[in-house]
Amino acid sequence: LGTSLDGLAVGDAERVLLRAAARAMVVGTEEHVPYGWTHTLTMSQAALAVARQSLDPQLGIDVAGTYVVGMLAALAEGPLPAEVTLTSSDGSFGDAVTAGREAAAGWVWNAPDDAVADLRTELATRASARRDAHVVKYVLACLDQAAADPEAERLYLAAAAALLGHWEPIHEADDPLAAPLGDAQR
Repeated sequence: LGTSLDGLAVGDAERVLLRAAARAMVVGTEEHVPYGWTHTLTMSQAALAVARQSLDPQLGIDVAGTYVVGMLAALAEGPLPAEVTLTSSDGSFGDAVTAGREAAAGWVWNAPDDAVADLRTELATRASARRDAHVVKYVLACLDQAAADPEAERLYLAAAAALLGHWEPIHEADDPLAAPLGDAQR
């Protein structure tokens, strides 16, 4: 990183670092989705939250930068693209999540503007239904960042959808949103 983050306000560093972390989730290698790319965002986001309250915010910015650059150096197969282009998928968001990471992220990236408010609720609901604290933590981090950085809202929502799309095929049988209602649930 050298001095590239020196003197930046926390908000400016946050935009640079956390957008890169979200891009890694959306376009980085699939094998690192569940724990590599999720931690790239959540660990750096936590360090930046501490930086906002610190007497020396630069230390928190440097830690966050180290998390992002370290994860990218260790896990990425090449540089992240500066811009993300995702292909839309047909059908509902639920269909896209079932189809996997790329379809879920692409659906969100290309969703009509009027679908975004309901999408936040659906992302949170689907994450909670996974009954996996790690998934809930990441989706919450993306929702928080989408609210804090409205210019990159679609990127953060697409990143949350990408994680859900990654897990859906693996855990489809355990999904209470996809399973038929049993007698105890009626």
